[in-house]
Amino acid sequence: MRLIMQIRLLLLVVTFFCGTAAAASAGIAYVIPFKIETEAPITRADIVTSVRERCRLTSAGALENILSSSTRTSKLFDERSVRAKVIEGRKSVFIDSAGVLNLPQGFAIAEPDLRRIVFDHSDKQKKCTLGRPRF
Repeated sequence: MRLIMQIRLLLLVVTFFCGTAAAASAGIAYVIPFKIETEAPITRADIVTSVRERCRLTSAGALENILSSSTRTSKLFDERSVRAKVIEGRKSVFIDSAGVLNLPQGFAIAEPDLRRIVFDHSDKQKKCTLGRPRF
C-alpha cells in the first residue's frame, strides 16, 4: 500500500513539472522576411538552419491565430521559397514568401500579421527578433 502511495506521489510530481515546462514553451517560430531574395532555395528542411534566431512561443494559440488571420487564396504553396515555420505542440505550419500556408485549402497570411501574432505569443522580455537569414 505504501509503495502505491509513493508511486502516485511521484506521478503527481512528474505531471506537475512536465505541465510547467510545457506551459513555459508553447512552441517555436522560425521567420525570415518574406521579401528576402536568397541565393539558394529555402525548403521545409532548410528553414530551421537558415534562421539566425528562433523565437520561443510562450503562450498557446499562435497557429489558431495564424489560421484565423489568413485569407483564402488560389496560389499554391512554393516548396522552394519557405520563409516561416511555426510549431506548437505536435502541429506545425510552413509559410512561403507569398504568405501561402502549406495547407491543402489554400490560405495566405500577410507578413505584418504573422509577425504580430508571433510577437504576441513570444517571450516579450527577450525581445524576439524576427530577422535576417544566416547566409
